[in-house]
Amino acid sequence: MIGGGIAEELYFRGFLVDGVPRVFRDRRRARRVAVVVSVVFFAALHLPANLSDAVSILVAALVYTVLFTTTNRLTAPMVAHMLWNATAIVGVLALHG
Repeated sequence: MIGGGIAEELYFRGFLVDGVPRVFRDRRRARRVAVVVSVVFFAALHLPANLSDAVSILVAALVYTVLFTTTNRLTAPMVAHMLWNATAIVGVLALHG
């Protein structure tokens, strides 16, 4: 719940969105491409089972990315990711005991 949010945000937002564009001459364009790649990879690696799962994962990835790009800090998407994971776990436990 906690470790996954931290590790995924370090990779998808910290490395892909922030780190990779630094090696390109046109950093602004590279960052836009990195944002798209980050969101798509994040969604694909979460293996959505159906369309509604895919949409919720894409929305989460977009929210985490917007949080990162507006704050320029990984703390905001990490906290949001951990809260989402915690909510999902509580929901599953409430439904399935």
